[in-house]
Amino acid sequence: MKNGYKAKTLIPGFKLGMEFAGKTLVAVPLQYAIPGKKVFNGSKLMQIPKEAPLKQITQADKFGRGTFTLCYYEWDPVELWA
Repeated sequence: MKNGYKAKTLIPGFKLGMEFAGKTLVAVPLQYAIPGKKVFNGSKLMQIPKEAPLKQITQADKFGRGTFTLCYYEWDPVELWA
């Protein structure tokens, strides 16, 4: 998607740590974590905020293609259509 990133799933915050309990998070690859970039999930949309991500994790790719970094933001959407 040229205009944004389509999130596959939303993450309950407690899975990243108890300091995020009660929040819903979205993981965005580092190359898409640009302030103002759109993130879609179903019929909802949010924009990447200007603030730094809540958490950033770098891990090895399970297919041996190197590493990748995910930036976690709190999911704060607006409804696109009903």
